[in-house]
Amino acid sequence: MSSKLRGLCVFTLASVSLAVCAMQTLQAQSSEPSRPLPNQQSDQQMEQRFAGAENSWQLTVADLQSQQDYVLPEIRAARNAYWERILETYRSATLHNRSVGQFHPLYSVTSPELPELPDSIWVIAKFDHFQVIPITPKDQTSATDLILYTEIGFKIAQVINQPKASSLQAGGFFDVDIEGGRAKTLGGEVLSQRVFPDKYSVKPGGTYLMQILPALSGNFYVINSDWDVTTGKVVPNRIDDVYRAEKGLSKLNGMPLSAVPAYLNSVLPAESSK
Repeated sequence: MSSKLRGLCVFTLASVSLAVCAMQTLQAQSSEPSRPLPNQQSDQQMEQRFAGAENSWQLTVADLQSQQDYVLPEIRAARNAYWERILETYRSATLHNRSVGQFHPLYSVTSPELPELPDSIWVIAKFDHFQVIPITPKDQTSATDLILYTEIGFKIAQVINQPKASSLQAGGFFDVDIEGGRAKTLGGEVLSQRVFPDKYSVKPGGTYLMQILPALSGNFYVINSDWDVTTGKVVPNRIDDVYRAEKGLSKLNGMPLSAVPAYLNSVLPAESSK
C-alpha cells in the first residue's frame, strides 16, 4: 500500500481474530430527496451539538468532487464491499422510518488497562489526514442517495509490538475506517450521516499510543484502545481510562512517552514481534 494510502462500534468481537471498538452507526440517506432527514441539521445546529467535543473535526464537509482518493482501486473496492453490507442495514432501517440509535458500550475500571486480544498491534502514530468515502447503493434513485464512511490515515512513529504476520513499519501509514461522515455531493448538497459528538476522540495532528486490530477484509484497521501522547506524556483518551486514572488504577497515566515501549513490552505477550 502506498505511503499515502492509508469510539462507537457497530461491530462487536467478530471472531478471535477481530475485536472491533465502538464506532458511529450510520443513519443512511433516504432515496426520497424531498423527504427531510433527522440528521440533516444546519451548520449552526451541528456546531452547537459539538461544543466541547474532541471529534468536531468531523463537522468538516468533504467535497466529493475535488477529493482525491489515494487508495488503490482494488483496496477501495474491498473496503466498499465490507462497509456496504454493514451500512446498508442502517440505511434500510431509515428508509422504513426505524430509528437507529447510538451505541454506548459499558465501561469498567476493573477491566485490563492493556487488553490482550489476538492480532493486536501496538503503535505510536499521528493523525495525518482523513477523507469521506461515498458508496452508491444498488437501488439508488437520487444523486444524493449515498452512504458514507470516514477514513483516517495515521503516520507511524513507532511500532512497539505486533504479531509476526504484521508488517507495519515506522514512517509508514495505516488507515482506520469509521462509519458515517459529512460530504458535499456532486450536486452541491451537504449530507450528514451519523456524526455524533464525542468528548474523547483522536484529532487531526494529534499523536497517540494505540492498540489497533486488522479488519476482516479491506486492509484497514480498527482502534481498540488509545491514549493521547501529543505532549510527550500519556493522557487517557477514553472514558474508561479517564475513570481508571481518576481512581489511581492506571499505570500509563502520566508516563513519559519515552518509557512507554519498554513498559508495554514488559507486560505484553512474548510471542509478538517488535
